[in-house]
Amino acid sequence: MFFVKDYLEQKFGKDFESQGGLKIYTTIDPTLQDKAEELVKQQVAVNKEKYGASSAALVAIDNKTGQILSMVGGPDYFDEKNGGNVNMVTAKRQPGSSFKPIVYALAMSKEAVSPDTPVYDVETKFGKWEPDNYDRKFLGKMSVRTALDYSRNIPAIKMFYVAGGESEIVKFARSLGVLSLREGADYGAPLSIGTGELKPLELASAYSVFAGGGWKKEIVPILRIEDRKGNVIDRYVESNGKYVFSDAASYLLSVILSDAKSRPSDFWNNVLTLKDRPVAAKTGTSNKDVSVGKEKKILPRDLWTAGYTPQITTVVWAGNVDGTETKGTCDGLNCAAPIWKGYMEFAHRNLPKESFAKPDSVYSATISSISGKLASEKTPEHFRVNSIFAVKPTAYENSMEEIEVDALCNGKVTSSTPPDSIKRGYLVNVNPIIDSYQADWLASIRSWVRSEAGSAYFSEAKGNIITDYQDKVCERPGSGLSRISISTNLDAVDVRPLGPNAIEVSYESEFPVVKLKFERNGELFKEVAIEGEKTSGTYRSAVFDFDESFLGEHTLSIVAVDKYGYTGRTQTTVRFAKGSNDDPVITVTNPQNGSVKIYADQFFNLRFGVADAHEIVANNLLLDGKLWKIL
Repeated sequence: MFFVKDYLEQKFGKDFESQGGLKIYTTIDPTLQDKAEELVKQQVAVNKEKYGASSAALVAIDNKTGQILSMVGGPDYFDEKNGGNVNMVTAKRQPGSSFKPIVYALAMSKEAVSPDTPVYDVETKFGKWEPDNYDRKFLGKMSVRTALDYSRNIPAIKMFYVAGGESEIVKFARSLGVLSLREGADYGAPLSIGTGELKPLELASAYSVFAGGGWKKEIVPILRIEDRKGNVIDRYVESNGKYVFSDAASYLLSVILSDAKSRPSDFWNNVLTLKDRPVAAKTGTSNKDVSVGKEKKILPRDLWTAGYTPQITTVVWAGNVDGTETKGTCDGLNCAAPIWKGYMEFAHRNLPKESFAKPDSVYSATISSISGKLASEKTPEHFRVNSIFAVKPTAYENSMEEIEVDALCNGKVTSSTPPDSIKRGYLVNVNPIIDSYQADWLASIRSWVRSEAGSAYFSEAKGNIITDYQDKVCERPGSGLSRISISTNLDAVDVRPLGPNAIEVSYESEFPVVKLKFERNGELFKEVAIEGEKTSGTYRSAVFDFDESFLGEHTLSIVAVDKYGYTGRTQTTVRFAKGSNDDPVITVTNPQNGSVKIYADQFFNLRFGVADAHEIVANNLLLDGKLWKIL
């Protein structure tokens, strides 16, 4: 094994083997190695035909000792055409999303971020960079747990800033054994989604630290070395390793990556779970831009599946040794995960079931799912979540305080604020821990809150949701006095029948009218939005239904509200009475046969008569089924 040869040369020098007669006992488990080679060859045969990926590699580590249990650098060493003699376990490749757990782990070790802390997967600019998700969708508000298990890019990039940025992440990754990442290399925020190259063996080292609760074991391939006389000149010595990372944050990460319920689909769970035992797993896919001209085309290149139990960490890479792209249907789930799952099932067949042990350093707290901060007395029960932390949370949220605002700009209410612009609601702090790192992220979050999905999420709040209160007075043009005139056909008759009535309202205003409000005895019973920027117009409705609650005499008011909250009002007293169940009889006298043929620039006289047991209050003319005119 060339890897062992290189290992010995690095440890003892290049002349070490020249003494001859050495017996070298490796840590490789022959049974597991045979299975690993078998699985790699089987899947590569499928990948070649179906996905255009001609190679794959696997490395497995005993988490308790650091010993390498299996290493397969490729499916066929002698297949030079497909780079068979290249050990891909030690080759540098972009890990894609399989690097995200490293970023999340560091963030959770530095800030009060839990698996249930909210983060927003929304369109976001990071400087000049406006990244996308792999499915070109944005899923809105979600928990950290869901964001990582769904492998969303936007939340991962936000975690890059929570973790401290490039310098801190590279330093941390190197402490886990990812030595291929270089300090000062200017990876930038894309590092968070796996653009920095590393080796599968290094990724296995990092995941093994998480599996071991923050303890790093030296990765070793040698059990012992004997000289020609049988003297042991070097041997594996069991060690606790070195504590390099938070045991609490390691546990949180393991909880997230082993939560099958938070993954997108059963297919993900089929290839990322093991029978009757917890396992933490993550896939990754790096891409290659093969666009030609203006036609954008991105294809997968490096496909990964990495995961661990408390006992074993296994990393699988698949792709092409020369770095060429694979087919568009190839990803970590279908090109690498089958090898990973097959090996992990086989390797654990005789091992006892072990769970990830919860360390005493883990904090428990009840937080608000709105902000991720500690729930306050005002936090509604349905927004409270019991969660766990590596860093003790101390900040309480200030959401759900009932306030009064000027709806024009969500500003301060004063004595000059138009009454129709005053809005009461609940102040929601959509400035979660993660999203608070950049002020310009908040605009897209507030847009989500106002969206259909946001409205549905806050529907149980039973009131207006206010996200961006400003402690200032809203500026309005004009004098603040109403300059809206209204006329209506409501006062055309003294008595109206209950049931459907034809209502017509005309308005004229200095500023565009945005809505009409209909009140009965001072209480609102209907509100109509006016589309477009109209300063004058007529609203007509043929199906204004007055039910039995209107029986008798009432004061009806119509209020027109403009875009600045200024209002105009008209009111009249109307008496409603029960009408006959018989429909009015309509007789058309012209045209006599019910049809007429005229040119576009001509007109004709429409004549008709109406007979009814009650007073006729309006005649509605419909054109092609739509109300055209009320007479």
